[in-house]
Amino acid sequence: MLMSDVLDQKINELMQLDKKELAQRLALLELKLESIDPMTKFIIDNLFKPWRLITRSNQPILGVLLNASFEPTEFILWREEDVKDYSKKEITHEKKYTKIKPGYLISMDVIEYKEKKEWTDEY
Repeated sequence: MLMSDVLDQKINELMQLDKKELAQRLALLELKLESIDPMTKFIIDNLFKPWRLITRSNQPILGVLLNASFEPTEFILWREEDVKDYSKKEITHEKKYTKIKPGYLISMDVIEYKEKKEWTDEY
């Protein structure tokens, strides 16, 4: 399928949305793009454009960039956490930024739902 066909298909899909949903999607996308590093943003901004890549042996490779894979170097999370002091049976609520490198991780979760629970002696 040609790129113009894929673009036309995506435009037709988006034309079916109401203005509010379209504005919400666009706003969220713009906020996401503002939070990525400059090099990644440059690559995303230039997807589907002609590129010239030069290999280590000085061989040029010309073509249209269709895809790129990225490896994050750092994650920055805004967190709220209840720190529990079991000896005093106290809970301290903290709001903080946490920076972590991917090499320290063994798993990642995206939290879709959370529910507050009362402290009980079971904890």
